Amino acid sequence: MIILAVVLTGLYFLATLKEIKLLILMLILLISFIILVYFIFHTFIPCQRIKHQLRSFVKNNLSIDEQKKMYMKIYHGYCRLPEEDKQNFYDKIMVIRKKVAEHISNRTQLENHLASSHKTMQAKKKKLSQMKTILAILPKPDQQKYSPHVHHYSDKLEGKV
Repeated sequence: MIILAVVLTGLYFLATLKEIKLLILMLILLISFIILVYFIFHTFIPCQRIKHQLRSFVKNNLSIDEQKKMYMKIYHGYCRLPEEDKQNFYDKIMVIRKKVAEHISNRTQLENHLASSHKTMQAKKKKLSQMKTILAILPKPDQQKYSPHVHHYSDKLEGKV
């Protein structure tokens, strides 16, 4: 659409007849109006904004803290929706809420495992196995954050450190 508007603007300056110039000018104004309405519709209408935020939440690979912030932003937008629109988003928002809560719980478990100490070798190996399982569930940014700690614990357990 924007390219078409630019081409028509170029034709406007190249045209010699007033009727053609007027026609091209009307087309430019029409296309500009359509672009403006599209921009306003997708930016300022709450339903569209929440749809866009939900799509970007699913697409982006965010850390747990970023997921939490994004969820709060989506939820505040959801709270401002009219009641008839809320029912369209409730299920999706609840899925995101559960996912974020699960990730926070897993991160807390991993941090608790890293902080705790066990006396027996069998308990330490079990703890390492649990930490590796939890680490695999976390989002990529948090995996990268906690992976060195888990590997250090593993190396310490094996006597490499």
